[in-house]
Amino acid sequence: MSTFIGELAKKLAEKWMTLLVLPGLLLLATAACGYLLRNRRWNDLTALTSLLSDRTQTVAGRGNVTVALAVAAVLLAAAAAGFAANGTGWAISHIWLSHRLTWLGKPLTWWRRQRWIAAEQAALGTTASPTAPASVMRLLYRWNQVLPNDPAVRRNRICLAPPQRPTWIGDRVAATGTRVENQYGLDLASTWPRLWPLLPDAIRTDITTARAAFDQTTTLGGWAVLYTVVGAWTGWWPAVAVGIGTFVAAWYRARSAIADLTDLVESAIDLYATTLADALGIPTIDGHVHRHTGRQITARIRKGT
Repeated sequence: MSTFIGELAKKLAEKWMTLLVLPGLLLLATAACGYLLRNRRWNDLTALTSLLSDRTQTVAGRGNVTVALAVAAVLLAAAAAGFAANGTGWAISHIWLSHRLTWLGKPLTWWRRQRWIAAEQAALGTTASPTAPASVMRLLYRWNQVLPNDPAVRRNRICLAPPQRPTWIGDRVAATGTRVENQYGLDLASTWPRLWPLLPDAIRTDITTARAAFDQTTTLGGWAVLYTVVGAWTGWWPAVAVGIGTFVAAWYRARSAIADLTDLVESAIDLYATTLADALGIPTIDGHVHRHTGRQITARIRKGT
């Protein structure tokens, strides 16, 4: 037992160092560079080396206890930065998945919906009356020209269902629920917790891995925000550039991760909805879950609520 606890503590310490302390130390180093070079050229390495040497000698000259306390303070500050990045990442995740973004959410949702309607009409070859002004529809038409030639591909790149949320990531999640509802009559929010225990371990592992990948991208976005804040505070523009570039990378990685996650969730519904019906004792038609069967499953799960 003591060996097991020792190994567990070792792994936790390694994870703590990798996920929190090391990235935090890099952020602190960036903040130190920005602070020391705030009144000098951004790339004055000679001045930076001299200033760091002076600060190090000052701390070292005060004795071993002071050095130990300084090292401990730096490690604690790095860990605190890691927790701050995780918290900021949670807020970013909430924004990306949100139904609305205060005053900005409604026009963003409207813009995405109009783009989707224009692409849908092109895909279906219809000329239904648009809800947007003619000038907006002309702009949407030009926008669609830079996308693939297939109108259905252009529409699906915007969203797989009529947009309901202000961001692509949020709409990808919402579209999964809409598609499952339209195809099977299942309410995904109430169905998923009942289906999860019935899934094979391999599929659950894939879904868990995909969700972890998305969480990592939101944390990366949190680090990006912290770098931008450090750059704005110190006036050192390289930190701002790193923050902006990191956030853009986090956004695109998050799109890829959420696409993988929603594809896996939808695949699990496609493959194992009949397993859920059998477990609930609800008969299927020809071994398939049709909308009538799905509505029965949803009614059973919701229990009248």
